[in-house]
Amino acid sequence: MSSQLRSYFYIDEEAVDDFLAQLEGSPTEGAYSEHELSVAGEDVEHSSSTLEVRRTRRDTLQAKMSHLYELLEQDSRIESLDKSDPGIYGSIRVRQVVEISGAARLPKWEGLKRDIASASSWIRVFEAAGQDPLADPTAKAGFEAFSMLAAMGDQQDSAIIIKPLEGQKFQVVARLRKKYLRRETLDFETELTILGKVQRKLTAGQEVDVAGMWPKLQSLQAAQAQNRAARRATKTGTKQSAPADPISAALQEAVLYPAIEIVPIAVFQ
Repeated sequence: MSSQLRSYFYIDEEAVDDFLAQLEGSPTEGAYSEHELSVAGEDVEHSSSTLEVRRTRRDTLQAKMSHLYELLEQDSRIESLDKSDPGIYGSIRVRQVVEISGAARLPKWEGLKRDIASASSWIRVFEAAGQDPLADPTAKAGFEAFSMLAAMGDQQDSAIIIKPLEGQKFQVVARLRKKYLRRETLDFETELTILGKVQRKLTAGQEVDVAGMWPKLQSLQAAQAQNRAARRATKTGTKQSAPADPISAALQEAVLYPAIEIVPIAVFQ
């Protein structure tokens, strides 16, 4: 597999550099000894026995990732989960480096953001025709709340949920840091391979709170719910708690046992 050409959707550059430093015993940029350079095939002028030359590796991120993959393969450090073995879930260990392929999907919140953007376009069309599809105050307030959350969500990290191709019953959840994305979020809804480190392995009765990956969105949603309750209390003169609303339902999503959470190093095809 080391010769396989990959199309990278996501690469965690910090993780790649960290793993390379551990496996090679040297940083990607820094001081290289005369011996290290001569082994690498570089000519070094022997001016002293303690000569050190500073060389900067100009590898692209993709090249560094490919090199890391080769090193991990050479040391048999990658555990492939692409197996039909029904007992493979029991063998998965936390902190283990694993690779698995499967059909990836985005959290339903990502789909909702796209729906909001599409609805906004249609609303502008109706308004241009002299109609107001949000004439109802409740509908308008709800749509504005959703739009605010969607705008904030665009600045947040994302996630993917992968169902293995080999018929395994467990799922894989991985949080994707926005700064390491190399494709549009929508492009991740396809068959992908993920290489990463197991952060958590669920036991019976546990779940992954997907919505909990976006605490800022949850905080904003809770604040808006409290504000609405306060406004109702002002009108009625009685204190009311914030009821469940469509925004809460839109944010709620959980992946049930069996499942693992992975800190992704790379996502590719």
